[in-house]
Amino acid sequence: MTPHDTEISLLNKIIHSLYWRMSVLFMLILIVVGFAYIYITSRTAEMYIEEQNQAIYAELADNIVEHIDQYTDTLNGNPEKRTKAIETVMMHLTAFNPGITVYILDSAGTVKQTNLEDNGVLQTNKVKHLECLDKFIETKGALCVKADDPRTGEDKVFSAARYDSPKDKAGYVYVVLGSAEHDNAVQTLMASYYQRLAIRNMVIALIASLIMGMLLIWYLTRNLRVIVNTVKQFSKGNLDARINVNSKGEWRELSNTFNRMADTIVGNIKQLKASEKFRRELIANVSHDLRTPLAVIHGYIETLIIKKDNISSQERNNYIQTILKSTEKLRKLVTELFEFSKLEANQIQARKEPFFIHELAHDIAQGYQVIAQKKNIQLSMNCAPNLPLIEADIALIERVFQNILDNAVKFTPDQGTVEVDIRHHQETVAVKIIDSGIGISEADMNSIFDRYHTHDRSNQNLKGMGLGLSIVKRILEIHDADFSIDSKEGVGTTFSFNLPIYKEVIIKNKVPVA
Repeated sequence: MTPHDTEISLLNKIIHSLYWRMSVLFMLILIVVGFAYIYITSRTAEMYIEEQNQAIYAELADNIVEHIDQYTDTLNGNPEKRTKAIETVMMHLTAFNPGITVYILDSAGTVKQTNLEDNGVLQTNKVKHLECLDKFIETKGALCVKADDPRTGEDKVFSAARYDSPKDKAGYVYVVLGSAEHDNAVQTLMASYYQRLAIRNMVIALIASLIMGMLLIWYLTRNLRVIVNTVKQFSKGNLDARINVNSKGEWRELSNTFNRMADTIVGNIKQLKASEKFRRELIANVSHDLRTPLAVIHGYIETLIIKKDNISSQERNNYIQTILKSTEKLRKLVTELFEFSKLEANQIQARKEPFFIHELAHDIAQGYQVIAQKKNIQLSMNCAPNLPLIEADIALIERVFQNILDNAVKFTPDQGTVEVDIRHHQETVAVKIIDSGIGISEADMNSIFDRYHTHDRSNQNLKGMGLGLSIVKRILEIHDADFSIDSKEGVGTTFSFNLPIYKEVIIKNKVPVA
């Protein structure tokens, strides 16, 4: 199994794991929602039953008061007989409706009488929330109100009415709609109801989660499947495979990230191929260019050895001069290779500092005057006045001037001209090196900056541009400088580049454009 197959297999496992984890999570959510639904439904049903009971029995306390008054009117105010009569009335009510508990309260809420057989079962002999009874009486039971039950201490729905007893003129008849037997029966029924409801909803939740979860996750992971298929194609060698996801959000971001990664990989592959091609060409070109001076050096040294006793001083001197020129060419070539390799590996960083570029150009041009005079070439400087400081690496810019002037003088025929023109342009200083040399053909213009490109290698006299312009290009790229080359075969070449003005000059002086 290849590493790509292992990665794809791992990705498939992740997708399946994600699929099932999301399904289980969705099922758990539905189960929680199901239990919440059971609780809310049962609680709502319980509240509905309580409201219904209170609405139905809202006038029960008034009816009890009426019956007590009718039954005790014949007792001529005898308290003992009245109490017995009230107990008899409550016993009759209990017989007909065992689901209620009746309390006779005084004005302070203290229990005076009840239909319970044993008053000792009461947790308290006083109703605390008399305001609830007053609210119920004032609204005539229009609102569902609860008050505490002395038997259990729990809040329950009730019916209430004021009752004027012989001893207490502001008492209450307080009817709790739920006896102990009623509560036990309701709890038993509700437990059974909860059980049936839980089982039914649990089954429904499991089935719904299985179906809805798989469908929903299948829908949500459709873009992920597209991504996986594209990754498979890319891993199998289809470097043009890209993810096309129409959705927004994380999937689009993931797709764009993969596409950028794929473009980077393809670009790196192309760069590696180009680097490999360059390596082969460089080896071939370097081998060719090294062979010539080495052959000359070897040949002349061998001649000196063979003719050591039969050679004149003039010939020996000529041979040595030829060897020296060949070693100089060899040294220059090795130096360029070493310099270019460091530039390509980003081992050279620009150490920028302010300086006057026209002064640097003038010093370098002076060094080429001797060579230009030998070829009767007119080398001139044309600099605008009051040029500002620029910010760059002096040594690297000096190398740029040397390489460009070297090519300009080398490829300009006798009686030709080379001009260095420097002017201030907006926030940069523009440099042009113009020669009246042989120019560059349109075919060579596209590759003039290629590494180790040589112009017209068939012409032995003009061969040797080599790495010069490649080094120039890399140095100017390090400085983020714009550069261009304009040439016409048989007419001449103009090399242009711009370097930024020193920032403090821009801020403080606001130098006008020349």
